[in-house]
Amino acid sequence: MAKQALGKGLGALIQNTPIAGPDGKVESVDIQWIDLNPQQPRKDFDEASLIELKESLKTSGLLQPILVRRHQSRYELIAGERRLRAAKALGWTRIPALVKEATDEASLQMALIENIQRQNLGLMEEARAYMRLMRDYELTQDSVAEKVGKNRATVANFLRLLSLPKEIQEMMEKGDLTFGHAKAILGLSNSQDQIKWAQEVVKRGLSVREIEERVQVQKKPFHRKILKKNPELKAMEEKLEEALHTKVYIKHGQKKGKIEIEYYSVEDLERIVEAVSS
Repeated sequence: MAKQALGKGLGALIQNTPIAGPDGKVESVDIQWIDLNPQQPRKDFDEASLIELKESLKTSGLLQPILVRRHQSRYELIAGERRLRAAKALGWTRIPALVKEATDEASLQMALIENIQRQNLGLMEEARAYMRLMRDYELTQDSVAEKVGKNRATVANFLRLLSLPKEIQEMMEKGDLTFGHAKAILGLSNSQDQIKWAQEVVKRGLSVREIEERVQVQKKPFHRKILKKNPELKAMEEKLEEALHTKVYIKHGQKKGKIEIEYYSVEDLERIVEAVSS
């Protein structure tokens, strides 16, 4: 019965003989003993794609094992939730799993990396995953970028998405706005203006180039002569960013100035206040 449940893929080859390797061991694991990953960065699962995956498993078996770690007396899923869901839908009782030893931080990192490499994460899901790595494990943007194989500018741009109004974030989650649209809209400091142009993109199907041009036109009346930032002020900004794990702007005048600190959620604000207070 176990052989039929696992199908004709990798599971059929390994059901009785675990495969040892440098990165862990592939085992046939009882599905009932696998708990979902509470740190899974992906929250939305397209029903149509799950049906396609289910049909693929039915005809070809599982070609790549899921990734789990031992957690207390059970297993906890790290990556491969779509495959696990499809296997459950087919009535499988066991599934091939690569069993690794992993901390909470490593588990989140592996789940994030696996989803990014498969391009399974939505824009906002990816942004929130980066923020969780920074907030929960006190990582800098540079550290996050290194761990997930991205450059720092990319990670910083994703984090900026979290500062957009909730209405715009919902449009992005639905796929109505692209990453390019969001970057252009971030050029506006007023949230109402941001929402207005996001709605225009959806309503009129504006391209990224078109929205960039309109944003620049709207910003022009408020522009003054752009002064080159003092290198010492720039160095101070970078020092504060390193300490607070977020974007910091120092605006210095002849007699007074101000410091602007970006935050991306209520939890992030509380983290920054705690860091400043201590």
